[in-house]
Amino acid sequence: MLTRFTVLRALTVLSCVCSSSLSSAADEQTPGHTPYETMSQADLEAELEESNLGGGIALTAVGGGLTLLGTGLLVIGQLIKSDCVFDTTCQDKGWTIAGIPTLTVGLALATGGGIWLGTTLHKQGQIKQALKQKQAELKAHYQIGVTSISSGPGVVFHLQF
Repeated sequence: MLTRFTVLRALTVLSCVCSSSLSSAADEQTPGHTPYETMSQADLEAELEESNLGGGIALTAVGGGLTLLGTGLLVIGQLIKSDCVFDTTCQDKGWTIAGIPTLTVGLALATGGGIWLGTTLHKQGQIKQALKQKQAELKAHYQIGVTSISSGPGVVFHLQF
């Protein structure tokens, strides 16, 4: 059974995780100081592969499931309570007692998962932007281009370096 201490402890841990991920995202957003600009293309590609969305999606899904379960428990508890208005032997509190912490933890996990997912998507966007910038720099530096010249029945490609 979830106790108030367990719920508060879970919320504290979740808030610490969310605040640390937000502060690290804020450090990356500092104007003029993005570490991705100084990284090589291979390092950027490796960083992009490492930043997966699985953790944020899983946490959001678990939180959503717990939120639905907690809402269901609360609804069942309220339906039983409305039927027990004149019956003093009715046991209706267990459903509500189980529903409130389940709903609270579910909402906290879904929120934390959404924040985690958002920061990961933002990080991937920065990495992809840095990769495009690196590729544009390489293209401009080496002046690589392909032009096609149509003369007669065939097409001749001219590769320019």
